[in-house]
Amino acid sequence: LESEAYAHSAICDLLRDLAASGKDDSGQLSEIADGIRLWIMIQKESQHWNGDPGFVEAAASVYDGTDEVKGARIIVLKKRYRKPFADIAAFGNGFRISAEYYRIGGADGNEQVRLNDGDSVHAGEKITAKYSFWNEENRSFVLVSVPRPACLRPQRQLSGWTGGWFRPLAAGRLQWSPSAYREVKKDRTLYWFDMFPEENSEIEETFFVVQEGVFQSAVPEIESIYVPHYRANGVFRTFSSSFSD
Repeated sequence: LESEAYAHSAICDLLRDLAASGKDDSGQLSEIADGIRLWIMIQKESQHWNGDPGFVEAAASVYDGTDEVKGARIIVLKKRYRKPFADIAAFGNGFRISAEYYRIGGADGNEQVRLNDGDSVHAGEKITAKYSFWNEENRSFVLVSVPRPACLRPQRQLSGWTGGWFRPLAAGRLQWSPSAYREVKKDRTLYWFDMFPEENSEIEETFFVVQEGVFQSAVPEIESIYVPHYRANGVFRTFSSSFSD
């Protein structure tokens, strides 16, 4: 039952057999089975299942559905246009993404103070970026692109694998950091995911302030490479950086 495809097709087939046996007093088992078939179709759209033998069982379960289920279609509309950074609002289809920045300091050197848009930072300061995500479904082959202001330089400048752990939050809660290949570019960091989990997750990245001036960064983006119409973007950020007195 480690295979989502096999587990749900088995449940679907069980409900189908119970409905056919005349034991469905409520008359709802067939309807529930069709709902599972639609769920399987959505998962197949978002996930690369070709290497999973359970996909054969899932496909057979879908073809046992009603004509309405088998006739389901997804309509994709695309539009591309340009806007000034300040006019780009946060938007998502199946995803949400946001980037928040925190100044690290305090008496113990670990206090984090959230930076609002336009706040000033100083050369030499340590900054933590927190990239928060919400994903409607598990998705295969996802790319996260986070541009950074030119005043920030990553503490970890080598590309490599990152994530794959739980991070403790308040009140005994845990935040999942999914595993990804982190690629460091001159103007942004890219995160490549083989599988991006559903619901909430978070990635952290540490920077040092290295230049003075006023800087802007483009919006962070997340996109399913497998099904590109599932994507989202956040909002742009402005930083004012100077040297400390």
